[in-house]
Amino acid sequence: DRNIASPGSGYRNYYNVGGGGISSIVSNGLITIGNNAASNNTMTVTNANVWSRGLTVGNGASKNSVVVLADSVWTLLNQNIVVGTNAAVGNTVTLSGGTMTNVNELRIGITNSSVGNRVTLSDGGKLFVAGAIAVGHSPGCSNNAFNIGGAGASSTVSNGAEFGVGGLLGGAYGCSSNTVTVTNANVCSGRLIVGNGHSFNTVRVLAGAAWNVATNGVGITTGFNDGATGNVVVISGGTVTNAGLVRIGWNNGNGGVDRIVNNSLSINDGGRFFSGNVILGSVKWSVNQTNNAYNVGGFGAVSTVSNGAITVGQYGPANTMTVTNADLWSGALLIGNTIGVNTNAGSNVVQVLTNAAWDLLGNAVTVGTTNGSTDNSLTIRGGAMTNIGPLTVCPTNTLNVYAGGVLTAVTLTNHPDARIGVDVLATGNFAVTDNAALNGVVLATNLPAFGIRTCTILTCGGTLSGNLSLGPLPPRYSGLI
Repeated sequence: DRNIASPGSGYRNYYNVGGGGISSIVSNGLITIGNNAASNNTMTVTNANVWSRGLTVGNGASKNSVVVLADSVWTLLNQNIVVGTNAAVGNTVTLSGGTMTNVNELRIGITNSSVGNRVTLSDGGKLFVAGAIAVGHSPGCSNNAFNIGGAGASSTVSNGAEFGVGGLLGGAYGCSSNTVTVTNANVCSGRLIVGNGHSFNTVRVLAGAAWNVATNGVGITTGFNDGATGNVVVISGGTVTNAGLVRIGWNNGNGGVDRIVNNSLSINDGGRFFSGNVILGSVKWSVNQTNNAYNVGGFGAVSTVSNGAITVGQYGPANTMTVTNADLWSGALLIGNTIGVNTNAGSNVVQVLTNAAWDLLGNAVTVGTTNGSTDNSLTIRGGAMTNIGPLTVCPTNTLNVYAGGVLTAVTLTNHPDARIGVDVLATGNFAVTDNAALNGVVLATNLPAFGIRTCTILTCGGTLSGNLSLGPLPPRYSGLI
């Protein structure tokens, strides 16, 4: 084994491998750069081939660094890379054109007080990991970072197991504010976990980045288990594909789980996202799993998204999905799903706004359920939601078709006590090509200041049935259906 800077000799020591001329060859055991309070030590590899039985940068030590430059290949012999462990702050590994391969696991900031440690790839740097990658893993470690890509040639990262940001599944809770940023790079990984019982962890996939989540199971989980708050995945100009099942705000069904709030997945500025089913707010046993969000589209170029079935509010209340400035294809949509565990899946919201085109591919849309899922809503305002098969609005849930909105379905079932919201002065375009069972209440908004106004609630190409009534109007207004 090789220690660069042990106690008593631990400041500004250097280990330089390779340089000009013929490529150098080095074989070591475990290499440790900065051990037991030894700081500001550096290892540089260029124009060399290195074999070692693992690498540790900062073991109870801070501000140590390793740099792997062009024309260098470092083989880790199926051992781990650890950057920051045991009260380690500000340790770094940089691959600028170099390659590290045959790595078992990469762990960045893995124990209590491991703070601000970082791994960076740029200018064609390559990293190949057989097992897991963990960016922040234990209680008390925070602000660790993995920056993939940047200037120069496109960089590459590949790992064959879980990619965890703020904890791996099965790890301890309490690790926050860790980040992964991908730009001008290709990433191929196992499932992505962002915030396993931890908070404020972030993944950003930016322009020039392509991330293949190569899994047939659970691909992405944002906000998992008790205490997972404010974890974020943002696809802004980049691409994430083959993502499998996606879960935003989720737990594994254990009793007593709470405080899984404000977790989100967002796609904007021309981002592209391709996945299987999406489940938003899936937490049993508690009412406090709220304000998790799925944001499809936003500023910049039009985004492109393809999903399987989408559930907004599976057990959990007050979750939100917003579609704007995006093209979306999906399977069935269910808003507010209660499956015999509790009746908390209420007040979930889906909005289809300006410049949104959502194609349901002939699948069903259901707002609420008939067994206690209440006050969920689907609002079409300025966007289009088309090619729906059966559309069902359950009791005490709401469908709104407002100004500029387009909604087309094959059939409509509007249950008694369900609500349909219409904009009187700027009606949307709501069409049912076959039969429509219209019950419940119409809620009229944006009424004229004076005079008589007629608006169309929907057009029906088949048989129209049911008993629809007009909801309360402001003073001095009257109306009929």
